Amino acid sequence: MSRLAYNQVWEDYDVDRAALAIGPADTVLLITSGGCNVLNTLTEEPRRIVTVDANGRQCDLLADKLRIIRDEDHERLWDKYGTPAQQDQRSIYVRGAYARFAWVRAFIRVLCGPTLVRRFVDSSTLIEQRAIYLREIEPRLWNRGTRALPAAVAGICGMHWRQVASTLRFGRFLLESICRDRMRHVLTSFPIRDNYYWYQMLTGAYAGPTQCPPYLQPGNFAKLRALSDRVENHHGDIIAYLARTSFLHSQTAHAKSKTTITVRPARGQKPGFRAYAKSGRATAQAILMNTLRTTDR
Repeated sequence: MSRLAYNQVWEDYDVDRAALAIGPADTVLLITSGGCNVLNTLTEEPRRIVTVDANGRQCDLLADKLRIIRDEDHERLWDKYGTPAQQDQRSIYVRGAYARFAWVRAFIRVLCGPTLVRRFVDSSTLIEQRAIYLREIEPRLWNRGTRALPAAVAGICGMHWRQVASTLRFGRFLLESICRDRMRHVLTSFPIRDNYYWYQMLTGAYAGPTQCPPYLQPGNFAKLRALSDRVENHHGDIIAYLARTSFLHSQTAHAKSKTTITVRPARGQKPGFRAYAKSGRATAQAILMNTLRTTDR
């Protein structure tokens, strides 16, 4: 999987789940990406999931996860996809874009020290967690060097270089402010143990078997195995897929009413954008984001 782009998605699945409220009558169309949100969505027991990606390696990644779910056991799934790069250099997470996040742990540990990081993640209350971050961690993260090079911090934390370049046009102080405010919000507004992405990056492991992506949780393994045949894994362009298949027409026939397509907004785009399908071509042109859901209206 040397050309793998995404070994794990960065979007928070809990946000998608709350926004889409997927149920047993729904058909969901997804960009395959790391396959994790495809399988997370499967835990909601939709009628059907169609997943498409232009990168064949992403399709191979999902196919491998599905193979393990169908033919092996949870221990094998966890060994291969629940072990971060920080713990095992053979992990799949040393490849692709997510490998950059292994640097977050090293970066923060160098600036703050492993003892302070451990005190932070072991905070017993959100008040204690916030106090440690604001009084001890944030001043070390934003020292003279990092304040002079906010683009480096933004890159380490996963900000796309085009976003960095666009923001820098208004001055480095704006980029510093954005990075500082976003990190402060993420690391002080929610218990760190409930944010398995950041907990994993800071410590090198998930906090526990239920504090990880839903598809990796032991309690969901039997459900995923039973529902695995509901996933259709396609290699290709999503717009071309919609144009050449009867996907939208089949959903309209199933609903016997207007088909509503809800598209997850991009970063910075206002939520709630909806396009009402009149033709496959019109709808294909409207789909810009990762998630499309058809519902009865």
